[in-house]
Amino acid sequence: MESVIFKKSKIKYYSFCFLLLLIIIVTLYFSFRFLLYSDEYVYWMLPTETRVISLGIIGILASLALISILTKSILNKNFQIKIDNSGLFLGLIQHSKKLIYWKDITKIESINIEGIRHIIIYVKNVEYYGENEKGIQKYFFNSKMKKYKTPFVINVTALSENFDTIINSIITNWKKYKE
Repeated sequence: MESVIFKKSKIKYYSFCFLLLLIIIVTLYFSFRFLLYSDEYVYWMLPTETRVISLGIIGILASLALISILTKSILNKNFQIKIDNSGLFLGLIQHSKKLIYWKDITKIESINIEGIRHIIIYVKNVEYYGENEKGIQKYFFNSKMKKYKTPFVINVTALSENFDTIINSIITNWKKYKE
């Protein structure tokens, strides 16, 4: 079988990157203002200068995390879903092991998360897929495991095909190759 590849929609993807960059810039601006002029921002929600400075530091750290995610996303040349006889390659997730073998998949379903449809892929060998995760990747892996009972929660809105085409193709190939 030849591979089926769903690539990113450049307009959607770059719009998302632009919006994320805008959020980073605004967060950094206010964080540095909180650090440099902390006495001006003391009021009932932030009653002490220490809290204002703490909020500025948290804002800078959050911006650094967002910059890391944005950089990894932009430098990711395999931002796609690839389906072939060996498994499902998820290049758009931030995990170290992006190929899910058909034999490991136990269930595929779609859910709505805050009005956006997501594909959830349940696997039986979760430890294998999470053994190399470090830092923020490990945090995302564990938080998805806790909330959805699987680390593979996939938002496909940045891809060029529509949701139904992608999930139907994944399910059809899973049923074909799962043995």
